[in-house]
Amino acid sequence: MKKYYITIFVFSFILMTCTNQYDNELTIINSNFHIENDITNFCNKMTIHDTVFILADLSVCMGRTKYYNTLTKTGDTIYIETMAIDKTENNNITINFGKTIYNTIKNDSLNLEDLICYIQKYNDSVQDKHYPTLQITHKHDTLYYKLNSVMDILRFTNYYISIMRLLYPNREQEYPPEMQYPGIIIITENM
Repeated sequence: MKKYYITIFVFSFILMTCTNQYDNELTIINSNFHIENDITNFCNKMTIHDTVFILADLSVCMGRTKYYNTLTKTGDTIYIETMAIDKTENNNITINFGKTIYNTIKNDSLNLEDLICYIQKYNDSVQDKHYPTLQITHKHDTLYYKLNSVMDILRFTNYYISIMRLLYPNREQEYPPEMQYPGIIIITENM
């Protein structure tokens, strides 16, 4: 009987030790990034365990263009991976922009953090989940921003596409106009 108690004690001790070690590992990988507080400064607040998903809906009138961005941090570097879907009467295009380093230039407003500040300023509807202009997700939390004015949406589109041009500068040399940056109207001399 004494052996039985000793065996149970040893087994319980090993089990408790393993459980405590596992709990400590979980607290080490826990992130302090909170989407509502840190989204306008995510470059400095993200850890290597954070991923932020951004959906930008640039749809106006008959055009249906959406950009999907995935931001991840590896070491000290933040990467962005972008995909665009352009569905109009004549187009049904999906473009994978690929993965690139998310660089921001100090004191330059062409970055996603300042774009988020911009849309927060002109947001027409607090947390409207129906057809948001910008949707940002981190883990289980999602922020929704919506612009209703066509002019506000066009300004937002111009701002967003300017950021994409900065992040993916070689698209203009490598692709025809309709495949470069969906969501913008390209005026040529032939029109």
